[in-house]
This record gives sequence, structure tokens and C-alpha cells, in this order.
Amino acid sequence: MNNNNHQITTDAARSALESLEVAKKITIDSMRPPLWLTLISSLLLGIQTLAFGLSNDSILWHNIEIVSSIAFWLYIISWVVTLRIKGISVKFIGVNIAKKVIVSMLLIFSLYMASLAFYNSIGLTWFPYVAGILNTLISALSVHFYLRLNGKQKENNYE
Repeated sequence: MNNNNHQITTDAARSALESLEVAKKITIDSMRPPLWLTLISSLLLGIQTLAFGLSNDSILWHNIEIVSSIAFWLYIISWVVTLRIKGISVKFIGVNIAKKVIVSMLLIFSLYMASLAFYNSIGLTWFPYVAGILNTLISALSVHFYLRLNGKQKENNYE
């Protein structure tokens, strides 16, 4: 039925491989959160860490923690909605997480909890600030460089 005796030149094969690499890069870039979203959500996570560490007896820091948590989740939801508008559905259960992201998440959670513990028990007043800065840096780097999502891109059939 089909004649498969086509000869492919090395130039044609090389250009096909280059076009596949470009398509792969475009796909990865479209699935990754934009840089502004990564920076803002990381900054909000750092503020949450700082506010959690200082919120023991302060209503102000407790309210800052609540507001930053709400803003953090609103930014994440806006990213998911943006992907859906582009036609990409994201399954959070099927997220392909690298080992580096798991280590980063453990570090973030540990710093989050340690900020309150060290501030209350030992009296290190500077530790929540350092933990907030470290959480901001760790989350920004891990999301931007290591997070890859498994998503399915929907085909738009315009007839």
C-alpha cells in the first residue's frame, strides 16, 4: 500500500531533529509558570513564612499571613486558568516531580515550621526573616528550573 523507499538526507534529518527540539522547548515553556508568577508566588511564600514566624502574639502578622496565603492561592489559580484558556489541562495528581523539587518542598516546609519554633522557644528574632528569604529563593529556583507538569494539550478544531 505504501512505498517506504524514501531516502532521507542528513540535512533533512538534522532539520527535523532541530524542529523537534524547538517544539519541545515551546511545550516546556508553555507549561512552566511565567517568571512574574513564579517571583510573586515565591515572594508571597516568603512573606507567609515571615508572618507565620512572627504571628504568635500579633494580630497584624497573623492577618498578613492570611492575606498572603489568599493572594498566593489566587495567583496559582490564575496560572491554572491561563493554561486552560490556552487549551492545556493540568492534572495535579499526575505531576511529574523531580527529586530536587521534593527536597526543595521539604526545605520550604522545614523552614516554615522552624521560623515559629526558633522564634518562640529560643528567641531568635532574626530567624523568621532569614527563613522567609530562604523560602523565597528556594521556591523561585525550584519552580522555575525543576518543575515540569504532565499536561494534555487540547486540539482546537475550527470548522
